[in-house]
Amino acid sequence: MRWLFPFLCLPVEAERYRYKDWSQMMGYFHGLSAKHPGLIELYVAEEMYPHMRKGAGSWADCGGKPCYIMLVRMTNESSLQPSRPELFFSGALHGNERLGPATVAEMAGFLLENYATDPEVRWLLDTRSIWLAPTTNPYGYAHNTREEQRMDPNRDFPYLQRPEMCMRTMTARAVNELYRERQFRMMVTFHGGMRILSYEWGSNDHVLRPQGTSTEAPDDVAQVAIAKKMQAAAGKDASGSWWYPMGTMTDTVYPVDGGMEDWSYAASWEPSPNPISVCKPTTYGGYPEERTRYPSEAIRSIVYLVEMDDLKGPPESTLGDSSEVRSISARDGHISRNMRMSLTAVEMIEPDILFTAVPSPVLHGRVAMRFYALGCDHLTQGAAVLVAGPCDDRTRELLGKWDGHGFPGT
Repeated sequence: MRWLFPFLCLPVEAERYRYKDWSQMMGYFHGLSAKHPGLIELYVAEEMYPHMRKGAGSWADCGGKPCYIMLVRMTNESSLQPSRPELFFSGALHGNERLGPATVAEMAGFLLENYATDPEVRWLLDTRSIWLAPTTNPYGYAHNTREEQRMDPNRDFPYLQRPEMCMRTMTARAVNELYRERQFRMMVTFHGGMRILSYEWGSNDHVLRPQGTSTEAPDDVAQVAIAKKMQAAAGKDASGSWWYPMGTMTDTVYPVDGGMEDWSYAASWEPSPNPISVCKPTTYGGYPEERTRYPSEAIRSIVYLVEMDDLKGPPESTLGDSSEVRSISARDGHISRNMRMSLTAVEMIEPDILFTAVPSPVLHGRVAMRFYALGCDHLTQGAAVLVAGPCDDRTRELLGKWDGHGFPGT
């Protein structure tokens, strides 16, 4: 496999990345939605899921405006099929960890602005549904604080958590409702305070005693293989070491109860009520306990927790600029590295073949077909088969230029 984005060589004018406050972030996504209809759709969790709370009016203040949880879907809606694979990016469960929202916002802009001109970017949005919660915890983000009204969203999920102590936050409830509707194959959640790319497990019931290390997750081989691709996309530092060391959440960070990560990996197939709790919170007027009873097929994502930097909000001068996304350098800024890593995750959720048509001097003006194996570690064997059947206009055009001799591939 060749990584998707290094062979995009279109000239770009570099733009410095900058932080956005909560109002600016919401305005940015509304601007993208207005400019790119059919590729991005915005939702308000409180409107989609009114049972998240009881009562009318705002549940919190976000910088002088009512807080709301924005959910974003990016995909080519005109060709959307139920089988299209989905993945989820959480910008910030902890509101004072600022790199994640900046990364998902710039990734959204990159994909939408390049859709019309880059076939590889177009392939991503034509074949995947990318869901974002840019500021998963809007109250924390607006107030630059870890918690939502003194409640930690990443201890608020029904995994090894007491019934009265889970689903207390609007943040957790919004994620829970979205997961109940979708079937995410992968989730990437951004944090800050150290620098690690981590995966399952991260819970106290999957710790080997007395070593204190994680047990092996059922999907360990797959999650490690994908993590290596993501690690390579982020690149190395000036010393030649990987920017992101890798390991399980337990071994590299620490195990927790009530974490979104273990819940989103195992809520459908680990037993309830232990470790999968049935929540009975009283905050915001309560939350129906049946919303934390899950069918066996609902919630089972491959999960990556990215601790992005030792600083929760590194200086803006370290974020980098847009010219760094298409190549890898030890001098790259935070956002460029994490965009490449995120785009690799988007690619890797399903294997596919991307065909492109290129002029061929040896075919005397005709078009050669090239194909790229994507979403896989490596391609061991392939075959090209021409099947008679209905064609769209573009396929007729390409086949009309092919003389039937040879099928160049890479």
